[in-house]
Amino acid sequence: MEGLSSNPADELKKLTAPGIARDELRQRMDDDYALFTLEKSMYQIPSEEGDWMTAVINPAATDGNRMIDLLSYAREKLVIEIEQEKKKGREALAATERAAIGLLNLADMVKEDCPEETTVKGTSAAYMVLRGWGAYRIIITQDEDDNDIIPEAAVWDTRNTYWNYGKDRMLWVCYTRYSTNEGIEDEYEGWNDKKHTSYTLASGSAAYTPIYDIWKWVGPDKPVQNGVAINSEWVKEPRDVKVGGKPLLYIPVRIKAGRSLPLVVGGTLSTDNIKHVGESFLVNTRDILPLESRLFSYRMTRARDLAQTANVVEYDGAKSGGNPPSGFEKASTRGRTAYLDSSKGQKLAERMTPPQGNEIDLAAAQAANMRISGSGMGPVAYGMPPYPDTAQGTDIINHNILDAIKPFKLGLEQDRAWMAQEFIRQYKYGNFKERTFEGYDKNGKRFEVKVKPQDINDNWRFKCELVLDLVTDENIHVGMAATEVKTGLLSKQTARDKHNLAPDPDAEQAIIDRERAEEIGELALLRTAKELWDEKDDFSRLQAQQIFIKLMQSQPQPQQGMAGQPGVMPPEATAGGARPRIPTPVREAARQQVGG
Repeated sequence: MEGLSSNPADELKKLTAPGIARDELRQRMDDDYALFTLEKSMYQIPSEEGDWMTAVINPAATDGNRMIDLLSYAREKLVIEIEQEKKKGREALAATERAAIGLLNLADMVKEDCPEETTVKGTSAAYMVLRGWGAYRIIITQDEDDNDIIPEAAVWDTRNTYWNYGKDRMLWVCYTRYSTNEGIEDEYEGWNDKKHTSYTLASGSAAYTPIYDIWKWVGPDKPVQNGVAINSEWVKEPRDVKVGGKPLLYIPVRIKAGRSLPLVVGGTLSTDNIKHVGESFLVNTRDILPLESRLFSYRMTRARDLAQTANVVEYDGAKSGGNPPSGFEKASTRGRTAYLDSSKGQKLAERMTPPQGNEIDLAAAQAANMRISGSGMGPVAYGMPPYPDTAQGTDIINHNILDAIKPFKLGLEQDRAWMAQEFIRQYKYGNFKERTFEGYDKNGKRFEVKVKPQDINDNWRFKCELVLDLVTDENIHVGMAATEVKTGLLSKQTARDKHNLAPDPDAEQAIIDRERAEEIGELALLRTAKELWDEKDDFSRLQAQQIFIKLMQSQPQPQQGMAGQPGVMPPEATAGGARPRIPTPVREAARQQVGG
């Protein structure tokens, strides 16, 4: 298989090729985004149907933003799963986990100075909800000045992504992004051995030009190629892609639908079926929203007409000199007072009563119910009535609401796990220099660690869990967890995990064990003695020895047991709450600590 063509026009022709164009999918994405941004053209009543108010309902925006925010600000637990019996290997994998978290954190920092960028997770959540797809490109490059690594996690808009997939790999990928002339000059000055000074603007008022980032798989054991084209001209010549100086043999791109329906082709072999793959959050309501908005416009127009109905007052112009009574206005406008001159034969006509509009109200209520049942995001998702009287009821409904978010949550979790895996794979493969990584671990604790590529173990897969911030009734969960543990249905660790009672069940159990141990009075003295001993000066070690001696002297020594049984304490030895003796292994360890 050949690499990228020397003529970029040959590559750009593929954007319209059958199977790559996917026009129906892109049109669906455009329509959904217009509904989400409350574009009036999606909701407006045609002018030929009469003079109606343009009143737009906003559930598409509120539901979409609610889902995006829940996913964007969810607490992330990124770990390598390991079996309980292999827990000793956890320490060996800590460097791999923290390197992946640190690389993702660095990728966010790369975007920090761009005013049009958000975090990697935030952008991913937005596209997953709005598009129903996720598209990413991961690459680690090096800064030519200080040889430092630059992890790039590009979150692509699937609407502008074109791809051709083979048996088990990406064969060809093109991402179209847009920039201003100034941005292009700044980014690609000097590429292609010539300075670009002018570009054709994209159509429309916005001065943006499309930039085509093209990737191609060349063949087995051959480096992948990448080039960038503008106006059918290479501004970045096709070249082999390398990571840490080593050729990359695959396209580091993931494109994945967030829902479960695959491409179904059959019967008429319609190519339009791709538009049903990776449906967005509007899958069940996109046809209901314009209808509900139209009914809302009818109701608002009726309310306007009722509010603007004129108040008609009759007066005798012959007696008032043709002028209305003092203090009244003469103009007859909506919502104001109009006057009739009875001397001129004017009189009050029967007021036209607007129709009640019950049919409109019934239809609007029915459409609203259809939308709510379709979206799954009821009023309680925003803390609005109707809602239950108890926190337990709110908790139950909140978790039912999660059903609408589950496809996007799962898709985002899988994408984040892939990004972590791809980052550590490239970091190890590129054999970069030792790097200090920082970030927050699965327990929310900040870390800073140095990791070498040879420390990475990429034979494990990551698991990502997003813990959404929802209202919960902790009393109910604690009670249920206690019952499940008491009856033997669940272990303490599983109960904590199931009811989300602790960020890390293992760490929580360790804290509990430590607190119970601290209830032993001697433990505090032993800890103090160890701290003094570690000071390594004579005075501190003398103090430590005195503490150990005092502890051993305060314990009762073994006595001859009852009936001559050695090791059995007589009743009087434990009377009055005497302390049990220190076990022999502990006493021996104490002697060794103080030097015998």
